[in-house]
Amino acid sequence: MAGLKSQLKEEKTGKRKLYSSLVKLANELKRTRHESQPLRDAMEYANQSWYEGGMWRAPTILPGVTSQQVRTVLREATGLSDLFFNLVIVTAFTRVGISVAENGSLSLDTFLYFAVFWMFWTKDIMYSTRFDSTDLSFEIVNVLSCIAVLFGSLSTNAPLQSEGGTRIMMMAGFVAVLHLLLHVRVAFYYRSAEPASIEEKAKRHAIFSILMTVCETLTWAAGVLLPEFLSRRWIIFVVGIGFSIARQKNFMENDFHAASSKRGVLFILLLGFLLQSVIVVASPFFEYQSPSMENYAFIGACCLMLYCIKLLYSDDAPKLAQDHALLVNDASALFFNIGQFSLLLSTTVLGSGLDLLTHSYLAATAALPHNAKEMVCGGFGMVVFSIFFIKSMHLKRIPADGTHKVLFVGAFMTQIIVNLAVVTLTISLYLGKPYFDVLAQDEITLMLGLAGVTLFLVILSWLDEAMELALYTSGDDSRQALVHPFGLWWCVAPELESMEEEESDGSGALSALSPLLGKSVANLKMPSNDGYDSISSSKFDV
Repeated sequence: MAGLKSQLKEEKTGKRKLYSSLVKLANELKRTRHESQPLRDAMEYANQSWYEGGMWRAPTILPGVTSQQVRTVLREATGLSDLFFNLVIVTAFTRVGISVAENGSLSLDTFLYFAVFWMFWTKDIMYSTRFDSTDLSFEIVNVLSCIAVLFGSLSTNAPLQSEGGTRIMMMAGFVAVLHLLLHVRVAFYYRSAEPASIEEKAKRHAIFSILMTVCETLTWAAGVLLPEFLSRRWIIFVVGIGFSIARQKNFMENDFHAASSKRGVLFILLLGFLLQSVIVVASPFFEYQSPSMENYAFIGACCLMLYCIKLLYSDDAPKLAQDHALLVNDASALFFNIGQFSLLLSTTVLGSGLDLLTHSYLAATAALPHNAKEMVCGGFGMVVFSIFFIKSMHLKRIPADGTHKVLFVGAFMTQIIVNLAVVTLTISLYLGKPYFDVLAQDEITLMLGLAGVTLFLVILSWLDEAMELALYTSGDDSRQALVHPFGLWWCVAPELESMEEEESDGSGALSALSPLLGKSVANLKMPSNDGYDSISSSKFDV
């Protein structure tokens, strides 16, 4: 009897301990759930499409308003140092734009200078999206690069065969040496990396970057030492830029979202600088007289056009990261980067034309270059084409339902036709053979017309989103329905390692066809519910 009582007492003690442990575990789970709720809310908000819940929806409180903040400063994808460097690069872009405005057209010299400054930005993003950019070594490189870029931007109005061209080559070689030292440091730190590890990828990436940067540095050094009067000096610039582009071959994945954020910040800053330049040009005319309603309309049209260009650039990014052109395959990534360069260059030319057009309109004089309208139309047309080309490199998703599929493909085709029509119209104005010469009558008519066209393109770009809202009741329903990848070009086809396995499993072939070129994504397989998990980062991931 005593043994039973002792055993029962031990069982009760064990149960009390177990109950106490379960209570502690429940409290811990409750605390963890409470602390992670803001993170879940923020993630749910971040994963929503911009139009989810309707384009005209009720105001929603941000998740960060109701959550308790733990840290005072959170590390963002684009830090303040990155923002300052982007400001310096945009300053150099605008200096190239001033040279374009002074010359009245885009020459080979200004084109190569612009490419050099863009090359500096790609060097920064290649490093800062793979390695920590908050240490002192990168901060020193960053500030020295900023100083060198500003020094070089002072010579953008000089021809290649001059001392100014030599100074830009010296500046390019100096920045190349700075990034060479950064990658030497990375290679030395990871010299003992284990095979098939992320550290070993970092070492290979650093070694390849060192080799390409050494070749680039030698190219710029040769250009500095050779005589300035060489008629084919542009070849040195092309070779130096080529070595810089070649080092973009990827041995190591980057932070894709950080790179996307940096690209967006650079473009938005460029648009902001262009708008500021228009106001700076217009301000002296309003010191002695008040602006009229027509003047307000002109400035407002400039602002509306640039803001709509921002919407065209940013509102139609893929919902899934694996549908982005940089992650589809190397060909689409290469064309995407070409489109990005073309967009930045054409936006700079558009800004130069806007400065001339604003001065010509407010001064009401014919003493200025007569091609201000042509420059604005040409820059605008190339901006629209570049944004359309960039978007066409992404994979889109269409539903499996036949009727819905026809509607979505029809919406995409409508957008393509209208964009190409706008590009044809504006380029014809640039070439002096206008199909619709009413826009070219005077400056105010041109600006109001371009602003209206840009606003119409923005509304048209929402056609597929509006159709999605009309056909599906929630974001989850649309994500489950829009499963077929749809590409416009032959190169927009994901490189799936598991294609053979899917084919052996008997999965059906994808029935989505490209409307433009015969060989597109017709040979793709149906994706899993989680998307293309096997897609790796592209080799050209600027």
